[in-house]
Amino acid sequence: MKRYGLDYASLAAINPKLVYCSITAYGQDGPYAHRPGYDLLCQAEGGLMATNGHADADKGGPGGGPVKVVIAVTDVLSGLNATIAILAAVEARHITGKGQHIDIALLDTVVQFAANQIATYFITGKQPQRVGNAHVNLAPYQSFKTADGYMIVGAGNDGQWRKLCEAMGAADMAFRPEYLEMKDRNAHRPQLVKDMEAILTQHPTQHWLDTFASLGIPHAPINTYDQVFAHPQVQHRGLRFSLDRPDEQGGGRVEMVQSPIRMSDTPVTYRHAPPVKGSATDAVLMEVLGKSGDEVRGLREKGVV
Repeated sequence: MKRYGLDYASLAAINPKLVYCSITAYGQDGPYAHRPGYDLLCQAEGGLMATNGHADADKGGPGGGPVKVVIAVTDVLSGLNATIAILAAVEARHITGKGQHIDIALLDTVVQFAANQIATYFITGKQPQRVGNAHVNLAPYQSFKTADGYMIVGAGNDGQWRKLCEAMGAADMAFRPEYLEMKDRNAHRPQLVKDMEAILTQHPTQHWLDTFASLGIPHAPINTYDQVFAHPQVQHRGLRFSLDRPDEQGGGRVEMVQSPIRMSDTPVTYRHAPPVKGSATDAVLMEVLGKSGDEVRGLREKGVV
């Protein structure tokens, strides 16, 4: 492996136990290896955008074209893949005594991310279509209008469907031939959505949230972040927390989101708040690089740091 002046073989010759992870857009080899790339490009090139967004108007949807995932999901997932690979390499080193080079590509990651959609494509030869907030194989399982907004309702099996119809005051709808089984509801999805929204729009979202919760019907509000952090389960799990930042690192109290990883014996600990930009520059120059105070001041005067 040699890209951008990095040569793993030379580094491994110095330290054979070295585990070295590279994360690039297209990987360390192949015709695109030296191309620059970002999350958005790989979402587009790797097929994710083609399947994300509302259906086109000629397919019964509002249109709008392909849409990226708002979170840089390719970047985030590549980081997770890198973490998994590094941990695996460390475990392998316990057995072999040797490190290894890890090659993570954003494009590889986003293609593999859609493995279930791709499996359907491999089997049928048909391109997955954009379905907006609906599910490809389940109905009802999407967002619905209410009297004052939107919410998610999902009935993943026939039993839940019947309970849902009862909760909406339309028990007979569950037994219509066109809605009797999941395959029937999928085949008649546009009319199903219209029939459900004719009922759901008679009451505000909170009415349905309360009704469905008491009956065990899968549902969810579509929350903004102020609502997320007021959510009783989010509060119980302590997902929002804060840490004091030392004065030498900028001071103040920093609000953060807790790690989702919960381990019984070795829980995640939080020792330091994120410092402000440049707050550790002097410490790095003096403690790591061995610069004197006068040298650091000289670098500042010259605008080097």
